[in-house]
Amino acid sequence: MVVLDKNSADSLHVVSTTADKAYISEGSVYMLASQTGNYTATLSDGSTVTQDITVPNDIELPTWNLTVEKWSPDLNGIQEYATESRPEGWASDIIGEEASERLFGDPVSPAYSSTEYIWPTSKENINVGPISDLISWKDIPELGEYVSGIGYYETTFTLPDNWNSSNGAYLDIESISGQTGAVYVNGQKVSVLNPRDTVADITDFLSPGENTIKVEVTSILMNALRDLYRPGGLYEEHTTNDRYPGWTGNADSENNQSRDFGMTGNVVLKTYTKSVTVEVNKDI
Repeated sequence: MVVLDKNSADSLHVVSTTADKAYISEGSVYMLASQTGNYTATLSDGSTVTQDITVPNDIELPTWNLTVEKWSPDLNGIQEYATESRPEGWASDIIGEEASERLFGDPVSPAYSSTEYIWPTSKENINVGPISDLISWKDIPELGEYVSGIGYYETTFTLPDNWNSSNGAYLDIESISGQTGAVYVNGQKVSVLNPRDTVADITDFLSPGENTIKVEVTSILMNALRDLYRPGGLYEEHTTNDRYPGWTGNADSENNQSRDFGMTGNVVLKTYTKSVTVEVNKDI
């Protein structure tokens, strides 16, 4: 059953605004603006409210300290994971003799035994230090094209003296290279990031004076795997295997190029002000 409140359509609400956002809550009109100016909100009864709003300047974040936790296989710790044995005819019983002959060249699939191995993950912290140009890990000399893992970016900034409770800020990150991440402000987790959403409202976590932001950015293991197949790598002998050209070091394969990882581009705190206008003397 769906019940509609007929009064809701008649409730006073904002129909348009020159601000970034405007709404009515508890009898007052709120307007949010990201630039200093004069803003108007038009209400559903035809009336308007106007407000001068002052917004602090955006806060640039030019320098970050970067540490990357490099993930790679610990080749000294190889471990047997699982062994599987199957008797003669194992596939024939499932897919039939005709399909078995196509796959194995024999209507009766042969017996086989296989053993899988795993390596423990080796984690090494690489302290890149302060950087002012947020570029891909593969282009940073201390890291290079074979690094995968987690990047930890940290910076500090100071709120301006005119900052007050009506002000807020979004951390706007240009790119996290198609991966995932998380934002921490003053030691508290604010938000998670995904490739399509790299903006976080950090207002509720800010303190007067100096603040610290940490951004964690993950990567997939593609570049670490490339390290195994490159010349001199553990699986170099597989680089001529045409069956998996994207994984076996074929330099002409697009899939085999080093991937871009890390927080890149411009990162800025975009400020805003949420202003409360005079109370709306309406039955809302």
